[in-house]
Amino acid sequence: MQLEHPLVCVPSEWPLEAARLRISPGGESLLRIHYGDGTESFGVDPWHRRFPLQRREFRLELESEARLPFGRHIREPRLEAAGLGLIDVELERLLRCLRLVAAAAAALEGDEGMLLIGAAERALESLDWQSESDAYFRRLPGSGGGLFSQPAKHASSGARSFEESIEHGDPLPPAARASIRAAAASLEEELVRQRVQHPPRGRMAPTGPPSLAQQWSV
Repeated sequence: MQLEHPLVCVPSEWPLEAARLRISPGGESLLRIHYGDGTESFGVDPWHRRFPLQRREFRLELESEARLPFGRHIREPRLEAAGLGLIDVELERLLRCLRLVAAAAAALEGDEGMLLIGAAERALESLDWQSESDAYFRRLPGSGGGLFSQPAKHASSGARSFEESIEHGDPLPPAARASIRAAAASLEEELVRQRVQHPPRGRMAPTGPPSLAQQWSV
């Protein structure tokens, strides 16, 4: 399946560094974002559906197959969602770091993994997080808020119009924002210290389907 979308414009009041393209084509895909001065390509799969943007105006080209990773067939392939949204950049950066720490700890054995888990736990404990039900639910997907969510009334219209798929988050209070920065700084400092005490061992190699392995968005 091949799809193309005409010119898309990011709202002028949005900070471009926080704007993201969200697309769920229903199968493994190759996404090309065409700007006026170049093209950027990404691999799309169930774990990679949100992509940064270099310019406020762009066109899209999507080549998709009715298969999931490892060759699993999709009986009813369809474009599930497509839209623009704003992310919380600082929160997402901390979340990504915590996920990487958890993955590294799971791959390691013994004390080294436990040290990583301890660093992540201390970072989480330092967060001044909202606990009120209303504030929490406003940031859940489908509620109109969240790290990256879509208003429920537009949930089925993303494939038709990007303008109808504008997504936004409910801003965090200043205390929570400051605690995110403090937690990220503390975690980074701890990881630097552990990197010095425990030098890297072994090598890493990219894996994945040959046609898409070089396109994955990290």
